[in-house]
Amino acid sequence: DWQLHRKKVRFIVPDGQSVVRSVVIPDEVPAKHIHGYLDMEIGASIHLPFQQPVFDYHLMPNKEVNEEKRVLLVAAEETLVHQFEQVIAQANVYPEEAEITALSLWRLSAYLGLAEDNESVVIIHFEKQGVHISIIHHGIPMLVHYLPYDDNIELTNDDYLFTEVYREVDRLQDFHFFTLQQTNHATTSVLLSGENIIHSFQLFLSSRMTSRIAIVDARKIMDDETIVPSMNKVLGLALKDVL
Repeated sequence: DWQLHRKKVRFIVPDGQSVVRSVVIPDEVPAKHIHGYLDMEIGASIHLPFQQPVFDYHLMPNKEVNEEKRVLLVAAEETLVHQFEQVIAQANVYPEEAEITALSLWRLSAYLGLAEDNESVVIIHFEKQGVHISIIHHGIPMLVHYLPYDDNIELTNDDYLFTEVYREVDRLQDFHFFTLQQTNHATTSVLLSGENIIHSFQLFLSSRMTSRIAIVDARKIMDDETIVPSMNKVLGLALKDVL
């Protein structure tokens, strides 16, 4: 018995059902009106893959004098989020916050000392149906992508799967550092999480990348054999009050 009756809980929006996007906004929009501006522009100049989103944003700091004013927009389909809230409410607990995989995994990585606030990292999380890839820049998820597996893919040491994931990571890195950041600085680390094939994938990447490649292993802070890497998302969510 976890004694969760009437407790506040958090949940993670399913991968593939959320969008993270860098959005340029006019300089004249004051901070207190950014949410209203985004609400007005979604569906007009800001196009999302769903009609009725719920969203939040993070105002990006201006690095240069003439740099455009940007926000990081995080959105999910409203109907899906409400369905989660209803299921949670039926269990007699109260939904407090919704989060995305990228933030949970980065939080756990930071807690383990694998990621710092002043660096850029790639986090790759393997699951049963697909792989989550995110680029975290100074603690902020700049790009998030979910790559579902083909029907003929088996979650084994598959060179085809590894090659597809590697190509997608390379594409996202190019887009991030040449388009969003206007710099060719490489990521300092690639962090692997999730299903057991991460050990084989680490070997696969080591001959193709110069960045540090590490496995996110929560057992380094929890001496519990029941803890497995596929639990990393939930463990990162649980650390929200710590970091």
